[in-house]
Amino acid sequence: MASKNNGIHLTTQQIQEAAACLGFEVNQNNLNKFKHKLTSLTLLMGETFDWLDADEIHLDGRDSGHFPPKEENKLNQWVWKCDIEEAKANGILTGKRIAIKDSISVAGIPMDCGNAGLAGFLPSEDALVVARVLSHGGKIVGKTACENLCYSALSHTSVHGLVSNPHDSSRTSGGSSSGNPVALFLKEADMAIGSDSGCSVRVPASFCGCVGLKPTFGLVPTLGLIPCLPSIDHVGPMASNVEDCALLLNAIAGPDKFSFPAAGSLETSRVSFLDSVHLGVSGFKAAIITEGFWENSPIQSDIAETVKKTIARLESFGMTFKSIALPQLVEARPITSVLSIVEFAHVLKNKTQPYTGRNGTSMGVKAAFDDIYKNVPMDAQAAAVCAKLFEEDIEATFVLDKCLHKMRKIASEVDKLFLQFDVLILPTVPFEAPKNPLVAHNDNPAVEEMKETRARMNVNTCLFNLTGHPAISVNCGFVRSSDTQCQLPVGVQIVGGFNQEAKLFRVAQVVENMCRNL
Repeated sequence: MASKNNGIHLTTQQIQEAAACLGFEVNQNNLNKFKHKLTSLTLLMGETFDWLDADEIHLDGRDSGHFPPKEENKLNQWVWKCDIEEAKANGILTGKRIAIKDSISVAGIPMDCGNAGLAGFLPSEDALVVARVLSHGGKIVGKTACENLCYSALSHTSVHGLVSNPHDSSRTSGGSSSGNPVALFLKEADMAIGSDSGCSVRVPASFCGCVGLKPTFGLVPTLGLIPCLPSIDHVGPMASNVEDCALLLNAIAGPDKFSFPAAGSLETSRVSFLDSVHLGVSGFKAAIITEGFWENSPIQSDIAETVKKTIARLESFGMTFKSIALPQLVEARPITSVLSIVEFAHVLKNKTQPYTGRNGTSMGVKAAFDDIYKNVPMDAQAAAVCAKLFEEDIEATFVLDKCLHKMRKIASEVDKLFLQFDVLILPTVPFEAPKNPLVAHNDNPAVEEMKETRARMNVNTCLFNLTGHPAISVNCGFVRSSDTQCQLPVGVQIVGGFNQEAKLFRVAQVVENMCRNL
C-alpha cells in the first residue's frame, strides 16, 4: 500500500476478498470502474487524515508536567502532576485547581488508565470536559490514579499501586476514581472530574467524605473518556463541597453538539446549578428506599443509623418523607453484572472502541491496546473469556438483548416515582471503607470475604447508571471503625429525576451544613 495521502492501491484479489467478507462479489465487467471509485474514496480519506492530523492542539508552551515523587504523593493519589491553563481564559473556574481522572485525556500528558499496556500513550487532544474546564479559566493540576481500565472499586488494581484512604491509610479510597477524593481531602485540588460506570464517583466520595455527582446520562459529554461500560458510562464532578461541585457542573455540562441527543441534552445555557444550591428544601417530598438499607440483608448498623438521623434532621428543614419499596434496586444488580462482562469484553476486543467520541470515533489509542489482555486484572480476563464463550452460544446472545430491554423498562418504572417525589434517598454504600485488599491480604483475611465486599460495592448505586437518573453522594457523618477506632465518613445518596441536578444540590447543601454543625 502507498502512503495514505496517495490513496490505497489494492490488488483485484484484495478487493474481492474484502467484498466477500461483506457478502457480495464485484462483477468482473465492472472491476475497473470499481477500482477507480475505490481509489477516489481512499484518496479522499487520505487527504482528510492529513487535514485532521494538522488540526491537533498546539502544545508548544503547555506544561508537560512530571511523575510525582513520593513526597508529593504520599497516598499514591497522583499518576502525573502538571500546571495547565489557558493564558487568556477568564471564567467561572478562574483560580480553581482541577484534578482529572486518568481515564480522561489531557493533550500531551501521559494517560495509561491504570494499565501497563497503555504506558507511554500520549493523547493528542483534550477530552471535551477538559477543554471546557480550560476555557472557563480552570487550571489542570494533574492526573489522578484510577483502577486498571476502571474495572474495580477497591483502589488496588492500578499499575501504579494501591491508593490509600486519607482517613485511614490501611483502607481503600474506593474506585474507580480512586485518586480524586484523596487529592480533594489533602487540598491539592479544589475540584476533580471522574467517571462512573456503576459507582465510581459516588463510592470514593462516600468513603473519603467528599461530594460526588453522577449526572443525568448525556448531560456531560464522554468524548475523550476511555470507556468501561459505554451504555452506562457517565462523567461527573467531584469536590470538597457542594458549591464547588455545582460550579464545576456548570462548566462541563451540555451536550456534545456533534453527538446524537441523549437524556441529558438540555439547553444548559439557561441553567445555573450554583444558583440553586442555597434555595433550601422546604416542601420537598422524598422517598426513603427500604431496599437501600438492606432490611432483609446485612447492613452496617451504624451506617444505617447515621443516614436515618440525617433524614430526621432534614424533616426539620421542611422535607417530608415516605418509605417505599424499590425492587428495581435489586433487579439492577444482575443486569449490571451482565453488562460488566459483555460490554467490557467488547471494549477490550474492539481496540478502536476505547477512547471514543461520537459513535466510536477512535482518538489514537488503538495501537496501545494491542497487548491489553496481558495487562488487565484476573477479573477482567475472566470477563473477556466469559464473553467469548457467550458469543459462541447463539441462544445466549439473547440474554444481552433481554437485559437491555429490561434496563429500559426499569428506567421507565423508576422515572414514574418522580411524579410523586422530588428525590429518593438511601445510603451510598451499606458499609464503611473496607481494608485495602493488598493490606488486608498481609493480615491474612479470608479471600472470599474480599470477593464479597467487591461484589457488594455498587449494590445501592448501579441502578441509577442503568436508568440514567442523576445521583449525588454527600458526607452526612462519621462512624468509628471497629479496629483502629478512627472516624470514617458515611455518604448519603440523593437521586433525582432527569435533569433535576439542581434539586440534588439543594438537598446536598442542607446535609453538608448539618454535618458541619454536628
